[in-house]
Amino acid sequence: RRTVVTDCSLVTRKYFFSGLVQGVGFRWTTRGIAARFSVRGYVKNLKDGRVEMVARGEDAIVTAFANAVATHFEENLHSTECIEMNSPEEFSGFTIRHK
Repeated sequence: RRTVVTDCSLVTRKYFFSGLVQGVGFRWTTRGIAARFSVRGYVKNLKDGRVEMVARGEDAIVTAFANAVATHFEENLHSTECIEMNSPEEFSGFTIRHK
């Protein structure tokens, strides 16, 4: 039997960015911003015109990363929604997902 202990200091959050967020380099820029933070996860376009971003890392770092993305695109954003997740998925780095 194997016991798995998770790191309780890590959080996973899903963000939904609405506004002029597709066709403006949002995903590529977000991936570049992620390289400056210790976060893992992904960013992808949604069919409804929003962009979804999932970020996993230490609480303060995930918050700082999301704020950096929102600040970079502040003129494009109409709203941002954040959901705390209990995600068993492990991410290898921060990637752009196409589906």
